[in-house]
Amino acid sequence: MGLLGGKKHTVVAGDSLNSIAQQYGTTPEALLKRNRKTISSAEQLQPGMQLKVPKGSGSSSSSDD
Repeated sequence: MGLLGGKKHTVVAGDSLNSIAQQYGTTPEALLKRNRKTISSAEQLQPGMQLKVPKGSGSSSSSDD
């Protein structure tokens, strides 16, 4: 079940598809497409979910804020 170098993001309270997409330099649409077996809309996001981040997305799962 490897992601072939892809990244995972664990959803935490307060996360949105927009905020996750910004963190990794991608789009909410790309996140939905990459995770279509897990979620089909932003409303389904729940803390604890693990989302696959599209390959080529820039940043790490840790925040420097």
